[in-house]
This record gives sequence, structure tokens and C-alpha cells, in this order.
Amino acid sequence: MAFDMILLKKAFSPKTLVKAGTSFDNSMLVVIVSCWMAAVVAMGLAAFAVNGAVEWQSKRDKAMLSEPILPNIRDSLLGAKELSEIEERLKLQFPNLTIAKSSRGSAGELTIKANIWDLFQQWIYAIGYVDSMNAQYKWELKEFCAGDCKSGRGLMYVSLVGKSISIEKGR
Repeated sequence: MAFDMILLKKAFSPKTLVKAGTSFDNSMLVVIVSCWMAAVVAMGLAAFAVNGAVEWQSKRDKAMLSEPILPNIRDSLLGAKELSEIEERLKLQFPNLTIAKSSRGSAGELTIKANIWDLFQQWIYAIGYVDSMNAQYKWELKEFCAGDCKSGRGLMYVSLVGKSISIEKGR
């Protein structure tokens, strides 16, 4: 340890530093100054880049916070009770049409039939009425036939699948 201290004192003594300074010529001094200038410029550019990255991250975070939360829309097949209520309401409104819940056991399915061409307008109105009677219900057209139906279900037949729509708060 004592040897190291003596060596350090000798290396950094004023006499050694003056000797080192006089032994450097001007070209060596230009090279050293240029290296230090390049290092300072590089540090400045790095600080500028880091500052820009932090600023962009802050803007991104603000944008993420201002983005709206979208709701979740869920649908489920109508139950037997809801279908029965709709069926009874349609039977009162359109007594000349054959209106029934599906006999094939499909949940949420409603059929509207007519076997006389004179009932075509009522049949079309009934389909539109079903679609517009409740905003929380969505109806999908499963089968539709107007004319020579190959299925043997009559002249005019429509099968609708009803779904209840619920809107939940998004995350």
C-alpha cells in the first residue's frame, strides 16, 4: 500500500504534470480537445433524445387516458316467457295469421305463417311489427319463404330467432 501511495504521489506531482504538459505538442492537444468536444456533443444529443422519449411517453399516456371505454354488448336467446308474451301480443294484433313458438324445440324461435295470398300484406306487417316491438330484442331471420315453399310449410313462412340485447359497462 505504501508503494502505491508513493507511486501516485510521484505520478501526480506538479513537477510530473508540468513535464507532461511540455512534452505534448500542439497536434496532440488538438486531438485531445476534439475527443472531449465529441464526447460533450454526444452527451448533449443523448440528453435530447431521452427528453424527447419522456415527452412522447407523457403524450401517449394522456392519449390513453382520454380514449373512451367502449361498452360490451351481449345477446342471449329469448326465454319461453318472453316468447309467449310476444306470441300472444302478435295473435291479438294479427288474428288471421298462424303465429307460434317453434315446435322444433329451438329456443328463442318464432314462426309466422299465412296460407292465403290475401294475407300477404298482414304477414309482411307482422314481420316488421315483431322487429320493432321492443328495442332490447334483436331478431335474426332463420328461414323465409314467400311463394312455392319446398318445405311444405305453406305459401308464406318466416322463422325468426329472437335475442335479448344487454349493454354492460366496458373495462
